[in-house]
Amino acid sequence: MIADNVALPAPGRAPVAAATARYIAVVLALVVLIGGVVALREAGVVLGWLAGTPWIGTAATALNGLRSQWWMAPAGAGALVLGVWLVVVALRPRRKTVVAVDAAGSVWMRPRDVARLASYAASCVPGVEVLNSAATRREVTMYVGLTGGESDVAAKGAIAAAVGSATEILVPTPRIVVRIGTSGAA
Repeated sequence: MIADNVALPAPGRAPVAAATARYIAVVLALVVLIGGVVALREAGVVLGWLAGTPWIGTAATALNGLRSQWWMAPAGAGALVLGVWLVVVALRPRRKTVVAVDAAGSVWMRPRDVARLASYAASCVPGVEVLNSAATRREVTMYVGLTGGESDVAAKGAIAAAVGSATEILVPTPRIVVRIGTSGAA
């Protein structure tokens, strides 16, 4: 006999989109990697393993005695704005990509799967041909054609009821929009 008070595991976290900072981190990692290659080349030249002149020493000599110029203040302000933007991007929460299903466990559906579910539900309504369906996390839009003789209002109501019944398992329940188009079948 199974006890009624068995503790269920805590629900998992919903899948989210990749962080925008990931792409910036890849670019910055490439910049650091290039800096490392330059430093290795510099070490090889200084130790006599490679022929050539040191780049870092030459650059430091060229910068020695540099005086302030008019363009340095806007460049500094631009660097400050870029730094603040990078911090904001790094701390921004990631975008949710799925819709939760009202279940005991952690179950989610992608918006494209919600659209497929809605298409199937709408296609079960007599006299309805599903032309297209689209879904976001909060809304399902059905583009349908009518092959029967029912009115647009009655067909919209029947389609909305069928799709609403199929999507009532989602949290939050999406808003349903039905658009009547012209059907290829006559």
